[in-house]
Amino acid sequence: MVSKDNTGQSKSFLITETKPYIKHWVRSEKILWMGALCWSCMALYMVRMAMPLTIAAAVKEFQWTRTQSGAILSSFFWGYTLTQVLGGYLSDRFGGAIVLLYSTIGWSLLTFWTPKLISFFRGSGLTTHSVMVFTRVLIGAFQGVHFPSVSSITSRHLPEKERTFFFSIVGSGCNLGTLATGYIGSLLLEGYGWTLVFYFTSTVGITWVIFLHYYVLRRHLNVPVIGIPDNLKSDSVLRSHKATVPWVKLMKQPAFWAMMIGHICETYSWHILLSWLPTYFQETYPTAKAWVYNVLPWLVCVLANVVGGYVAEWCICKGFSVTCVRKSVHMSSQFLKAGFLILAGSMQSFTASVLCLTFAVAVSGFHSSGIMSNPQDVAPRHAGAVFGLMNMAGSILGFVGVYFSSYILATTNNWATVFNVTATVNVIGGLLFGCYGSGQALI
Repeated sequence: MVSKDNTGQSKSFLITETKPYIKHWVRSEKILWMGALCWSCMALYMVRMAMPLTIAAAVKEFQWTRTQSGAILSSFFWGYTLTQVLGGYLSDRFGGAIVLLYSTIGWSLLTFWTPKLISFFRGSGLTTHSVMVFTRVLIGAFQGVHFPSVSSITSRHLPEKERTFFFSIVGSGCNLGTLATGYIGSLLLEGYGWTLVFYFTSTVGITWVIFLHYYVLRRHLNVPVIGIPDNLKSDSVLRSHKATVPWVKLMKQPAFWAMMIGHICETYSWHILLSWLPTYFQETYPTAKAWVYNVLPWLVCVLANVVGGYVAEWCICKGFSVTCVRKSVHMSSQFLKAGFLILAGSMQSFTASVLCLTFAVAVSGFHSSGIMSNPQDVAPRHAGAVFGLMNMAGSILGFVGVYFSSYILATTNNWATVFNVTATVNVIGGLLFGCYGSGQALI
């Protein structure tokens, strides 16, 4: 796009999401996208939590075994792992907003039709278990592109010092989504059955698609954008955007592997808490109010997410190195979570268990200010693709952990063992990133 300035000279302009070089957001754009991406993460997790919340009711209706229910919960991650790198590549290449738009349409519609599909195939040769596994794999595949797209968007449009708090606010949407499904979903589940939970959560995703398409994208694409700086006009710079990710060079760096393993360990524990927490409380304290344990942990996690992001960004602005901040945040998160999980395994009262697991979930909120922001540090030009690979690896261990936990429970019926194994994984992740992690650009 070309226009003339006050001197009558031609000046080049760049439209967001259609060209490789994108300006940093102005304040109004930053707030708009912060709200939009936070809402998208909320809708994402509302849909993701629909199955863990309703699994106990579905097990009673369809007579699934513990192993089958574990397969259903973990099947989401089978699809989720497949599209992580692809989502990052497409986002870096064509723009994260477009990828988010179409993927959200996919997982929202699939979630909405899940109860209908179960009902349709119930009388056929297919088992309800097989149908549910298949739909969860597809939903996971569509959701797998989400966070690589968000990482790609933020790395393009925000300077380094503003990314941490922005990402923590956006990430808090995940906790808000879990909170909303935990509270409203519990009421719907108790009053109307499990199917309405799927209809409700999917509607939030569809509403976000309408908002993004008709308000954010149209408004954002119509805003005049600052011209391309002269130092970005050279052919060498324009070609560098389309260059492939130097994976070999990146994989030779210990800091890259520390980031990968640290994220894997956090994701392992996060998905176990996300998937099994409702079942743990339903089995251990069957008379407890569902809204308490489905709401309190995620409510506190929202606060931890925001506070952690604010403190981390404040430290960076005050002169602390990005490496120091990333390491401190991640190690604090992992070690504290491990301690609370070990305590939870030995608690005998509902109140004590809720408090321990609430704090275990809450300190997970620090992850957004730690390793979740690290791909933008180590690979600012390829943040989407690197985040996709990192999240793919984490998701593989996530569904392995969820399924492995079902095996532990089926053989030992001991929740303390599940919590202790998870705590050990967290300690390993904290130590490795603390020793070898970095906040400096590697490629």
